[in-house]
Amino acid sequence: MTIEAGSTVASKCIGFRHVQAFLLFLGVALAFGIRVNMSIAVVDMATPLRPQEGNGADDGEQYKTFDWSISTQGIILSSFIVGFVISQASGYFLASKFGGKLLMTIGVALSAALSAFIPLGAYDGGWMLMCLCRGIQGLAQGAMIPAIHHLLENWFPFENRRLMETLVIVCMQLGSALQFLMAGFIIRHWGWEMTFFINFITGVIWSIFYVIFGSSTAETSKYISNDEKLYIRNCLLLDTERKNLKMPWFALWSLPFLSLILACCAQQWGLWTIMTMMPIYLNVAYYNTDIELIGVVTAVPYFAMFLMVFPFRCIADCIINEKCMCKSSATVTRKIFNTIGFIGPAICLVAISYVSTEITLTGILLILFMALNSAQYSGFMSSHEDMTPNFSNTLKRTTVGIADVLAMFAPLTAGSMLEDQPDLSDWSFVFNLSASLYIACGIFYIIFGTSVRQKWNDDIVPPSFEHGKIYNVLCIFFNQTF
Repeated sequence: MTIEAGSTVASKCIGFRHVQAFLLFLGVALAFGIRVNMSIAVVDMATPLRPQEGNGADDGEQYKTFDWSISTQGIILSSFIVGFVISQASGYFLASKFGGKLLMTIGVALSAALSAFIPLGAYDGGWMLMCLCRGIQGLAQGAMIPAIHHLLENWFPFENRRLMETLVIVCMQLGSALQFLMAGFIIRHWGWEMTFFINFITGVIWSIFYVIFGSSTAETSKYISNDEKLYIRNCLLLDTERKNLKMPWFALWSLPFLSLILACCAQQWGLWTIMTMMPIYLNVAYYNTDIELIGVVTAVPYFAMFLMVFPFRCIADCIINEKCMCKSSATVTRKIFNTIGFIGPAICLVAISYVSTEITLTGILLILFMALNSAQYSGFMSSHEDMTPNFSNTLKRTTVGIADVLAMFAPLTAGSMLEDQPDLSDWSFVFNLSASLYIACGIFYIIFGTSVRQKWNDDIVPPSFEHGKIYNVLCIFFNQTF
């Protein structure tokens, strides 16, 4: 194919496709802020007032706002991911049919609108109406990640897409960090209700800008230059053959694929446990600590992950490209970084149980947890691309989707372990469970994981199933779903 001169110039310039990426990054940060806001807001909503706080509660505990046990809080916190899982499975199909812009707009705008309704719903409908609101927010956001991948596929050439996807991951952590940091300050001075109203305002502002400037494809954009549109069109034509391949579902089932699923399950379980339950733990362990400090202690670890994703990825890529270790440098490197990202955080989780009298040490361990955990993005998460460049996005959506189903039980399990107002020793069971999953699944990945290109990456239909009608029907179903 001949690339025209105008498109070659456009490839070297910052263009409107980068404006699209910037809007997506902001949208992801806002969405993840809305996602984690309840984790810190619920601390102020359902904190028992203690006699030493000067409220005169001599006979039993009174509550600031809602008399919710930790098990009830776990149900509220898990309701988001229930909705998230339900809509995520069909997200890519919906994006292909209706365009990624529509799903992104609905995801941010609807979840922002419900943020404004949550304070009213909590007072009038209690925790069950809260669960409904959070579940709908999850439904709205579940299709966003597939929509983002679809948008990046329509705006960026294949060789630039991995960088854009990494930036999306980074913005997830940045959005969580900023939300925890600001929410603690806002709750301290204006109350927990204000955090939801601010999410509503920022979500509406982003939605207005995205409706005006966002676009599902370069072809439908009103603001892109002709040269840049030609450049994107030429690049996407080179991807046409890859996009038309159908995933050979039965061929991929193997121990390496199972190692990816288990690693993803451990990662999602551990991350959702920390994301949802850590503010509650800090409040229980250090009940004299101001909510603003809890916000800071919870936020800083996400900044650590935000800062460490790129250094780990650059180091891993350099080792692989230079073949510093051996011919199977990719596999060895992925396993080393995945071990850092799993075993290191597991040790931190176990250690947190033993420093419950010192919030500074707990904060340091949380920072180490998130900083080391960012290495898993250069570990098993990168094995998807190594094993099958043609189907990496589909493979990743499959493993993450399965893991998200399991992760919805993380807050529920923690709540059931803790019951109402547990001793601090009860929290060790919550942390040790996540640590055990990290260690067990990390070892399984060391044994069975691989970054070797799989044969079925280039085989559309395995020979043994070439004329199987059941296989063909199931493949159609899975390819349309994922």
